Amino acid sequence: MPRQLILTVLLLLLASCGREKPSVCYDCFWEHQPEGLREKVAKFYGETSFADPLVDAERQLIHGRITGETKSLCAAYLAFAYTRDSDPQRDLHAAESAAFLARECKGDVAAKFERAADLARKVNDPLKASMYEALARGSFAPRFGETRIARTLTVPPGATSYVLGASKIEVPPGTRVSMQGERTVRDWLSYQLHDDYSTQSTTRERLVDWHEGARLRELMVTVPIDAHPARGTLAVRRGEQWFAPDDEGVFRFEILPDKIRYPSTRVHGDVALLMDTHGVAAIARDALRRHAQLAIACGDHPSKMQAAYRLASRGVNVWFPCDRFVGDVLGHDAKGVLIGSAPQRTAGDRVVIGDTPVAFRLDETLIVQDAANGGVTQYYDAAARYFRALSQLTPLHLDFVTVDGDGQAARVIEQARAKGANAIALRVANEQDADPVRAWLKASPSHRAILFHSAPYSHGIALFREFPAQTTFGDPRPQFR
Repeated sequence: MPRQLILTVLLLLLASCGREKPSVCYDCFWEHQPEGLREKVAKFYGETSFADPLVDAERQLIHGRITGETKSLCAAYLAFAYTRDSDPQRDLHAAESAAFLARECKGDVAAKFERAADLARKVNDPLKASMYEALARGSFAPRFGETRIARTLTVPPGATSYVLGASKIEVPPGTRVSMQGERTVRDWLSYQLHDDYSTQSTTRERLVDWHEGARLRELMVTVPIDAHPARGTLAVRRGEQWFAPDDEGVFRFEILPDKIRYPSTRVHGDVALLMDTHGVAAIARDALRRHAQLAIACGDHPSKMQAAYRLASRGVNVWFPCDRFVGDVLGHDAKGVLIGSAPQRTAGDRVVIGDTPVAFRLDETLIVQDAANGGVTQYYDAAARYFRALSQLTPLHLDFVTVDGDGQAARVIEQARAKGANAIALRVANEQDADPVRAWLKASPSHRAILFHSAPYSHGIALFREFPAQTTFGDPRPQFR
């Protein structure tokens, strides 16, 4: 009997007997999304198909989760379950996906996890192998831990100024890079499923052209690197929180609930398998397992900074262009370099990230942006978070300006003019933010701007490039003079 006919018969049998309810509220993801978006995304994944069978199975999974349709979900399960691929990483991806979906689609859970464990051993992933064996037996008992960020930064007596932006990461040819999957090779909400799940290094053509993907694209123009997206990250629930593991298999880095509720996330009880990995917390283990020299991911949560510190303490450099919580690693004592929302430039055969030193007097007034609201506005408090942390080390003259929406950089500029200040710290995410800052920087060479959470955006990175001597970033290692 042809394979397609067998799958069709099995799918009809599965649909007729129903399926077990998932242990995660996937519908909850859409509660904070724009009206009509769910239907629009469901329509795309229901009408589109992909030539790669694994990518098409992913499409069916996403469609099934969004719509709640058993047919699509269990079609994905069967596609994963019947896949046999010569690439060991693709083979593991299919097997573990089938294992996580087996309970919902009335499959043999133990057999599927046993096969996933065998394939995990073949790719030298002992944590997954042991976890999948335990899940097959129903005896998995995770270990949880915490991370403390140690700091050594002190201000020398008599210091009168400080320099931000002297930190740098050099990326020579052949650098091993581990990056988050979302906003690089994938972005399911924008219909981007470019990852082929293989063992091969990612090419520039597979990358999306915004956020971390855009910055990585620029880097790869100059430097040939060995780049791999983290995929298939495990997370375990403790109470109402979910945690990803470190390199020793201890679950210590919190994963935000919206990422667990992605329709692409597979869940088996209290264990999740994340394909759209997002943030340093979700890629820390992958980076260390691959012996990465550079990790690239989002840094807009305390757990992501804890993971960044863990990587840096083991000598891995971390670039997190979304750096809302960069203040959490201010003065860290790790040997690796941590850099947030900084630009990159070509230097010979390599790329240099950071290295934009700008000096500030300790007694000068600094106008600092803060944010009053949550949602997308919350990222505008990055500058305030950083400078409140820095002010705990030494007295600073800070004047805070609170915004309650995006595109309100003009408020910061108005306050700078009113106070006669020559230095500002803020976020630039769009044209409304960029225009007043650009005009203010052009007005005087003594005007300087510290840009937070800005490098992912075209208008933010443009200011770094237009004013290299007047713009810098929230450096975790400021230099006092």
